[in-house]
Amino acid sequence: MKVGIPRALLYYKYNPFFETFYSELGCEIIESPETNKVILDYASKYCVDEACLPIKIFHGHVYYLKDKCDMILVPRIMRV
Repeated sequence: MKVGIPRALLYYKYNPFFETFYSELGCEIIESPETNKVILDYASKYCVDEACLPIKIFHGHVYYLKDKCDMILVPRIMRV
């Protein structure tokens, strides 16, 4: 199974945990590239105008990954 991890929002804090967890389960990890012009173009095209820039960028990363993996990790952390 291929797991896509968007390189945005919680990625920078929790990526070592996510990557280790899914690797130990035998999954192949696919990360989106660093934010670039293509990601920003996806973000502006596929996200609502009212969203803040970090959320738009997250949408761009998810769109980039959508055809490259079986599932995309979209973490929701309530409390740490």
